[in-house]
Amino acid sequence: MGRLSLKGPSLGLILIGQRGTGKTTLGGLLARHWGLPFSDSDQEFQREHACTSGDWIRRFGEVSFRVEEERIVGRLFHDLRKAPRILALGGGAPTTGTTKKGLEELRLFGSSILYLTCPMELALSRMEKRFEAEPLLREGTPKGDWEQLFLERHRSYAALADHQFENDFENPETALKALLPMLERSD
Repeated sequence: MGRLSLKGPSLGLILIGQRGTGKTTLGGLLARHWGLPFSDSDQEFQREHACTSGDWIRRFGEVSFRVEEERIVGRLFHDLRKAPRILALGGGAPTTGTTKKGLEELRLFGSSILYLTCPMELALSRMEKRFEAEPLLREGTPKGDWEQLFLERHRSYAALADHQFENDFENPETALKALLPMLERSD
């Protein structure tokens, strides 16, 4: 895996991974640390549509959501090409063809892609209050559903990533301290 350099031609860092792995939290901390703007595709979706991704999926279906998500991610990628930033993508975003292609292009122009993982039990505990907002996790079976989504998406995430980080930390600041040396090291 290559080194992240936010000096020179780098366009910043894109965080990918399953819901509950800390993309939004660590992305915000990294942006603050490096003095860069931070965007989260799920937050942008909610801001633009005045509803959560879960609400949209329940109303209009997952296919409709992915079309809207790709459009928003495309806009965020356009912003990333103009100025370095930290960007967190929703869990399913990197699995679509258009977004995968965009990620590969951004890597060619200097962006780095970080795949965040964490133990399933920790991700589920982080998401506990948000299960009802996650339409891809069925009531009564969130652990099995999360595990299935992880297995389906892991290969895509790993193939796209320049870096992989196991975010098994309870404290986000401790996770940031562990992550920074990996991202800032010289090869």
